[in-house]
Amino acid sequence: MKARTFIWYMQRPIFWPYMVEELARKLKSKALVGTRDEATEWCKQCESPRDDVFEWLKISSISIPEKLKSEAAARVARVPIEMGTEGDLDMIYSIIMGARFANCLESGVSYGWSSLAILSALEKLKVTGEIQFAQCTSVDMPYPNRNNEPYVGVCVAKQHRTDWRLIRYPDRWGLRTALNVIDGQLDFYHYDSDKTFWGRLFAWNLVRDRLKIGSIFMMDDIHDNFGFKQIVREVSYDWRVYKHGQKYIGIIKLDQ
Repeated sequence: MKARTFIWYMQRPIFWPYMVEELARKLKSKALVGTRDEATEWCKQCESPRDDVFEWLKISSISIPEKLKSEAAARVARVPIEMGTEGDLDMIYSIIMGARFANCLESGVSYGWSSLAILSALEKLKVTGEIQFAQCTSVDMPYPNRNNEPYVGVCVAKQHRTDWRLIRYPDRWGLRTALNVIDGQLDFYHYDSDKTFWGRLFAWNLVRDRLKIGSIFMMDDIHDNFGFKQIVREVSYDWRVYKHGQKYIGIIKLDQ
């Protein structure tokens, strides 16, 4: 761990347990975790065409309105620091719209591209009367040494924040906090936060019992390690892997 990062943690006592855990993870078995190359090769072997994933989910492909994306991109362009790239927004938007989901959770916000996809779909469904209740709870830990806190979720315009709750903690505490305040069972969980093998397993094992039958779990960047592979080895649910740009995404459908 770099000195500046260590100092950043020392100035924020709430993150001390997370720092200790990060250091402890480095001592755990790397064989189980898998390298990026090994995980990428596994993803290639499991890969389904993106169009087939829509058919498997029994939904149509619906693009997030271009006006929303362009307005969000303009806000992102004014942010003075880099915070990552957007995921498969149209897949997220299509899932919420197609399945008429109402109760959503995400971990990992950054600029808020996925938050925008979820919240704009929820608002559309409420306006059309297809759902009466909508809720999106997001968990996000600030990047150490980046001073990015003011810009988290910048993609989400004020008019889309009515049904949004943002919890600014690491997954270990943020997800527990989220599950305590969320009403009812979850329809959708989008994971794009702690990219480590152990972080992925922790989040899945914590949240899985709050996912209702018929819900969908979506995980980004599964080619980083064997986290998603380990998850699907332990469950009986149907799942798919597909490629979006240069990255792989995994989806589990809790239909049993």
